[in-house]
Amino acid sequence: MEITLHWEIDGQSEQLTVTDFDIANRPVYVGRSQSCQVVIADPNSSVSRRHAEIFLQDDDFHLRNLSQRSVTYINGRRLGHNQTAPIKSGFLVRLGRITLQIGYRPPETNGKFMINCSHPDCDRLVNPALDQCPWDGTVLFWEN
Repeated sequence: MEITLHWEIDGQSEQLTVTDFDIANRPVYVGRSQSCQVVIADPNSSVSRRHAEIFLQDDDFHLRNLSQRSVTYINGRRLGHNQTAPIKSGFLVRLGRITLQIGYRPPETNGKFMINCSHPDCDRLVNPALDQCPWDGTVLFWEN
């Protein structure tokens, strides 16, 4: 499973992909500092040196706001210092004045037929031989 972060600064597009393997044992840091895995070269310094972290929780990507001064929004909802929220494909994350668009690619299915869980907060790929989604318990159904 992986997510892609897209952003633009002064007309230059940037993109970085983060996989679940990258953050299996430690978070990925996002900020201006060169010590971050995702470096946002914000000329206005609206992005903190270590602004946020991306981590896995219950097989989902989450973002935690680490900044005490600069703003962080996910889809227009402000995150306070040290607050977390899930991030999914299509979400917009604003760090200071920089907006990142989240892209998502589900895990490889190795040619197996899979269906999406119908729960609006899940949307994971699930083996149709199962009766329920293993993540949220939603009863699965499909038509052929």
